[in-house]
Amino acid sequence: MFNIAQSFFIDRQLVNGSLSVFVTSVDVYFKNKLEQSRGTSGIAKPGATLSILPFKDGAPVADGNVIVVARAEFDSIVATTDASTSTKFSFTNPVMLKTDTDYAFAISFDGDERSYSLWKNQAGEVDIITGNTAKISSGRVDGNVYELTNGTSLTPLVNVDLKFKVNIAKFTDTNKTYVISNRPYEYMSLDSTSTAIVTGK
Repeated sequence: MFNIAQSFFIDRQLVNGSLSVFVTSVDVYFKNKLEQSRGTSGIAKPGATLSILPFKDGAPVADGNVIVVARAEFDSIVATTDASTSTKFSFTNPVMLKTDTDYAFAISFDGDERSYSLWKNQAGEVDIITGNTAKISSGRVDGNVYELTNGTSLTPLVNVDLKFKVNIAKFTDTNKTYVISNRPYEYMSLDSTSTAIVTGK
């Protein structure tokens, strides 16, 4: 089950009106990383899994409808005291997502590890890097953090977001044409045009 989730929205206006994008990776920012073999899970080097989830009725759909997953192993997880360095979750293949559509990414820690924590932004708090006070809202593309409660439910936190980046592919050569067709799997040749073909026997 997921430990924490964050909704996100890719604004079509920001990608030249494209109806879809190809997401290559997601960056998140770890606040705490346990020492090897010192966590609560008993796993010596617990990693983390990030899953892209669909959205329905204003909440992430967390009942098995995972679109794609990516991994960050223990040694690649970076924690910082100032949220300056991210941990990248890269997808094996870019995943196509629709623009102007709500999605969420959810993170689960191996063994339900509780020693990990992620950097969050809460409205009214001071930004640790810029010193500016965080805004309550930045517009229609705002998301929400969802934390696991009662062991099964993802509950939204008001005016709270994770620090994250959704990275999308940029295609530089758009002039090529590709022809896609089914692979031919059966051939038949005739020696004479008068040859009769009888079927059903």
